[in-house]
Amino acid sequence: MARFLSVLPLAGGNVPPTLLILRELESRGHRVRILGHAALRPEIERAGLDAGRLEPFDHARPWNPRAAEPGVRSMLAWLPLASDRGIARDLEAAIGRERPDALLIDCMVPGSLDAAHHSGIPTALLLHTLLGYWEDQWSARAPMGLWLRVAGAHPLRGDRTPRTLILTTDPELDPPGEGRIPRDRIAQVGPIIPDASPRDLEGVGAGRVLVAFSTIGYPGQVDVLARVMRALADEGVEALVTTGPAVDPARLPAMPGIDVRAWGDHGELLRSARLLVGHGGHGTTMRALAAGVPVLVVPMTRHADHHLVARAVERAGLGAQVAKDAAPDRLRDAIRRVLADPEMTVRTRAWADRRHGSSGAQRAAELLEGLASGRTAA
Repeated sequence: MARFLSVLPLAGGNVPPTLLILRELESRGHRVRILGHAALRPEIERAGLDAGRLEPFDHARPWNPRAAEPGVRSMLAWLPLASDRGIARDLEAAIGRERPDALLIDCMVPGSLDAAHHSGIPTALLLHTLLGYWEDQWSARAPMGLWLRVAGAHPLRGDRTPRTLILTTDPELDPPGEGRIPRDRIAQVGPIIPDASPRDLEGVGAGRVLVAFSTIGYPGQVDVLARVMRALADEGVEALVTTGPAVDPARLPAMPGIDVRAWGDHGELLRSARLLVGHGGHGTTMRALAAGVPVLVVPMTRHADHHLVARAVERAGLGAQVAKDAAPDRLRDAIRRVLADPEMTVRTRAWADRRHGSSGAQRAAELLEGLASGRTAA
């Protein structure tokens, strides 16, 4: 049995892949602990882990990614989260309480990497969306890159970059290419999502449209959802909208043929879907594609990975994208194009079939086992 400690902020789509890796490690008989925000507890329980695995931050800055009316200030709040030295202090204390055999650190909190380096414990950094996003975010021209340099917390400076960078993307959609992030340290394990079986193509045209945007509330998200709903209502397509914690369903208009819920099991809902309309979050998009469901991406912000995910999906012929300020008529046209393209459905199903039975969580767990045992360079 090995002991693993994960540093995990509550920041939306970054949480599920880490919890799936930890669940896989626990199923192999290892001991896992999670150092993170106290509000992670429900997420941990939903992932099938004991909430007692959580050790809440003591010195981290106050943080809530689910602002009711997000704007520029809430977006800028991500900067001090990334460089938060309080998280590093908490990591040092957690190591002192019980020294782990390996660390798994979320790339959204690189401010904790110095503490990991000074501990001498083998460490992996988890990159949970397209590599190009981190290349952009950590570049000298990006606000995040500049902030991290000024704060002395940049993940690519000095000795703080771990030898193992676990990249949870598909090489077909996200070929590593060249860049500043050391490619020889990257282990591309594939998307880490719950097990999914591609649906049968027979009868796929009878499925409904699933609309699922971010659990983080982006500026204008309520208005975008309402326009998507108008486009679907006018088209006469049966649809289901899941709002998540970011949007109160009562804020959305009631429309015939459209069911609005605060929450739904996307794994189950995608089994009977013919299209996902989403914001371009990596996790939700990969989950749809793994179920053989094409995706229409409505990117909500250029500060996140949405546009990169949209381009990757469109390039591969697995979906399309449309601007978030599009009127209902343009949204309806985009929905029609995807629904009327049988070849896109066949391509998406083929992509899903190629990946069926391939587990990114298992590969990541094997890498971490290697780290803990000294078989993999730290």
